Amino acid sequence: MKTSYCQVTVNIAANQVRNETFEGQEYVVAPVVLMPEGVHAGSDGPLYYPGDQLDKYSSSWNHKPIVVNHPTKGGQPVSASDTKIMENSQIGFLLNMGYKDSKQRGEAWLNKPKTVNVAPEILDNLQNKRATEGSTGLFVDNDEKEGTWGVSGEKFVGTAMNHRPDHYAILLNGTGAASVKDGAGLLVNKADISTNELSASDVYRQLSKLLASTLGEKGQTWMGFIEDVYPGYVVFYKGYSDSTLYRQSYTTDGVVVSLNGKPVEVVRTTDYSPVSNSGGAGTLTMKKDEIFAKLIGEGKPFADADKAHLDKLPEDVLVKLIPVAPVTPPVDNSKKAETPTPATTPAPVVNATTTPPKGPTTLEELIANLNPSEKEMMTDMATDFAERRNELIGVIVNAKGSAFKAEDLKDTSMAMLKKMASTVASASPATAAAGNNRLASMLGAAVNPPTANAKGPVKSLGGPPTFNYEAAKPKKTAGV
Repeated sequence: MKTSYCQVTVNIAANQVRNETFEGQEYVVAPVVLMPEGVHAGSDGPLYYPGDQLDKYSSSWNHKPIVVNHPTKGGQPVSASDTKIMENSQIGFLLNMGYKDSKQRGEAWLNKPKTVNVAPEILDNLQNKRATEGSTGLFVDNDEKEGTWGVSGEKFVGTAMNHRPDHYAILLNGTGAASVKDGAGLLVNKADISTNELSASDVYRQLSKLLASTLGEKGQTWMGFIEDVYPGYVVFYKGYSDSTLYRQSYTTDGVVVSLNGKPVEVVRTTDYSPVSNSGGAGTLTMKKDEIFAKLIGEGKPFADADKAHLDKLPEDVLVKLIPVAPVTPPVDNSKKAETPTPATTPAPVVNATTTPPKGPTTLEELIANLNPSEKEMMTDMATDFAERRNELIGVIVNAKGSAFKAEDLKDTSMAMLKKMASTVASASPATAAAGNNRLASMLGAAVNPPTANAKGPVKSLGGPPTFNYEAAKPKKTAGV
């Protein structure tokens, strides 16, 4: 017969709690089922735990420490009786242990101040009736005789005899072998077990901890963070200084979240839905080129120089900038002209004739029709356009020997202003720009590298895009 130390994971599921005071300290007390009779796969493999052994050694669990996670040294499991482990990880103890209805059961007494300091999420789970994993740590004698148990013929590699309990661990990241469905766990005291479905925040918290424990360095805080969580996969960064996105698959059984496979490097892609205007018996979809044709050109709100700025706007904003044509009442030619019959002059009717509505004809009128976000965007564009015009006019007016005045150029197109400014500054465009990168660019001079925006990329003020993540293309390796 072999003597071994076993860790058998069970689950903590919310049912009922109460508050008690012991030796001047606040405690949260919850019923717990350590283990039902049956086969449980622990650190020594699937062992059969017979009811007579569970009954015989149930009282041995009284006063055994409750710790957060199984204690280890050098990666190997150790006893929780170590003073440093008790100081850093112990949050309570077991009391009133016994054996009833084929289950080893009793009460878990959690020291409230210590639990809040070491693992506050445990109390949060109990208060909100969320399942949490627990696990027994004990020494047993294994007879190493294989067999099967129960009507389903569950296989085991040995029978656990002569139990010597050491501790009960609450696992922050783990999956139960003797689960809530098996009738084991903290706050379980009846055969029929019901648990709440994981909320989105529950999934997020478990994923954060799993990624940190999987990718982080031991003893150090993981600097990565989650970008997005979708059904079946999570997208994250490995660190604040790492701009690479990764995708990791996960599954959940409604209680516990588990990671699957390895992280895959991905890139973000953005899709925009086409703009559609419903009208009459069908749907009219306008392409961007068609919108530009109505906005840019002679007699239209914008010039060719504005196209680069307009191209940055989503279609649903651009469509709103299209001038509305005046509504003209249709002419009815179905009746032939008839000789009017003389009649008495009718009394005048006030407001008998209505003037067709007039659409916006100026940029200011167009902007006034937009919502606040779009109005702010277009106002910034108009301001930038005016500043660029004034900069070019300044180059022309201030050029050596120039006879132009600013008012002479107020109606000149942007394209002509660029040509004129480039001509008078052709000898030294960089000098004419005088450190103005934007003006230097318009004059064809060398431009200093742009300074990165410390606030990050500007978000679109149009409709929200739909983000997708696609696998990143393999990076090329030198010499391959």
